[in-house]
Amino acid sequence: AYETMSCMEGLIEYYRMTGTSRVFDAVKYLHVKLVSNELNPLMGVGYFDHFVDAAHRANAVTEPCDVIHWMRVNRELYILTGDAVCLDFMEKAFYNAFLAGVYRDGRWGAHAVRSHGSRHRPAPSQVGMKRHQCCVDNMPRGFADWAKTQLGRRRDGTVDVNFYSDVRVLDKDGVGVSISGNYPVSNVVTVRVAAATSVGVNFRVPGWCKEMTVDGAVVRGPWHRIGAAQGTHVLTFDMTPRVVSTYAENTVYKVDWFYDKPANDWLVNMFECVEENPEMKGRARHSAGAYVMRGPLVLAKCSRAGETLENIFDVRTVNRCACQATVRPVANGSVWGAWQPTLKQGNDSREFNVSDFASAADTDDPANAFSIWF
Repeated sequence: AYETMSCMEGLIEYYRMTGTSRVFDAVKYLHVKLVSNELNPLMGVGYFDHFVDAAHRANAVTEPCDVIHWMRVNRELYILTGDAVCLDFMEKAFYNAFLAGVYRDGRWGAHAVRSHGSRHRPAPSQVGMKRHQCCVDNMPRGFADWAKTQLGRRRDGTVDVNFYSDVRVLDKDGVGVSISGNYPVSNVVTVRVAAATSVGVNFRVPGWCKEMTVDGAVVRGPWHRIGAAQGTHVLTFDMTPRVVSTYAENTVYKVDWFYDKPANDWLVNMFECVEENPEMKGRARHSAGAYVMRGPLVLAKCSRAGETLENIFDVRTVNRCACQATVRPVANGSVWGAWQPTLKQGNDSREFNVSDFASAADTDDPANAFSIWF
């Protein structure tokens, strides 16, 4: 997966140099196929480095290298086209699949990020070097790409505010932008703009956001422009939770050239990886589940949020049901964001203890438990 997307990056660069439109068309068509068939519930693409219809699998597992290159492809497409949809894909990948793979102490990371289980698959050392592994080596690149994309500059001089993480930026032309508010755990941010001369700013309206306000006024997307933006602006985002249903294919693929066994078997083996994580045996799902998003964040039932093992690994699901969700924030020093969502169907309702997906299992702890499935 990451090799294919690295080639897509190369084709984009070739197009920049030559203007060969069919090359750029090929990348755009590939991007559409990835979104349709390979975008997984962790907001990366592929199934542990394979393109095998990952969007329609009962389990989700993604390699950080794949997530990093998915972010890079979307970054390059945004730079070329200005299409805010590419930033939506990049944002959701960063806050979920990417950050989940980076251990919170910053010393190491995962080789595969799972939708549920005890921990993500830890990154093993490679080629006899204790502190070398390709996914971990690439993680600084992911942070750098995110930082370089937080603001953009258009040909007319206006500034694009693409992402709303806390940041302070001073560009080469003396335009300063600072953002604060602990987004996306919080749905309110403050943006301060300072420039020697008048400068326009385009605030990105995320595709998932049904209603965004700037200084109290409802705005429409994908961009909201302020002609002379010096000063302070308060932005709010509608983060009403969304229950997202999935559909798992039962098709058995035969891939003799690689595995010589039915795909459903080796996909389960790749997900559980019991030779490295014995506590994962039997944890793979065999039926589709639903997941819940709040803003750009995937939510996860988890031990760190105080949820029980019984509820975390309950295979009963609201998938493909008419289910409504509400959430209320709670205090929890073990995770970045903590909430108690209520899922309601008819007269029945259940409450859960959840965190942002990235916080649920961002250390190598076999005693931990988490799941995105509801």
